[in-house]
Amino acid sequence: MLKAILGKNIRYIRESKGVSQKDMALLAGFTPAYLGYLERGQKNPSVDLVQKIAAALDTEAYKLFLIKSDIPTELTQLIHSIWDLGPEHTEFITTVIKAYVKTKKNC
Repeated sequence: MLKAILGKNIRYIRESKGVSQKDMALLAGFTPAYLGYLERGQKNPSVDLVQKIAAALDTEAYKLFLIKSDIPTELTQLIHSIWDLGPEHTEFITTVIKAYVKTKKNC
């Protein structure tokens, strides 16, 4: 399951940044075919390779392991966009969302 999560996240982040498999593989130092295996959850990369992938995607390695399988695609994209804004903005938006949810629960 972890390989599948990693693969989906690699593909999502790569595609959201407009990076081709070929370019991504070149940046990370392996073949596009190997990247395809990773994105399909068919390979288990080393920690060093995960860090190279994260660097190639200009993201942090732990983000490649976040579980988002039950979240709709649009919401996942929003979460990534908010996260990329940085901690200050993420905290503000989280506060706004919590306040909104609280008002809806009290209706």
